[in-house]
Amino acid sequence: MSVKIVGYRILLKPEKIEDKIKHGPLILEKSEVTKEDELRNVRKGEVLQVGAECYKEHENKGPWCKVGDTVLINPMSGFNHQEGEETYLIVNEEDILAVIGD
Repeated sequence: MSVKIVGYRILLKPEKIEDKIKHGPLILEKSEVTKEDELRNVRKGEVLQVGAECYKEHENKGPWCKVGDTVLINPMSGFNHQEGEETYLIVNEEDILAVIGD
């Protein structure tokens, strides 16, 4: 991957809409899923990189997510970055709503 995250940002690999179709209440044929639907429904992703400035203001509490964590995010936040066939999401640290699992 050619992206290096800087500042207060976090790089995520978002859950794909196909995963939601198989496992969740959203029932659409693949041909009916638009890019807008996919972006609007991104609510979960895996943390791939954390910028060096993340959580500096919260040093005494520590970071609330780290590389490898699965997190819930504000569905309308972030910027998409396309590399080959993969789409990544860049969000600010405050867009992380919760960590799923341990």
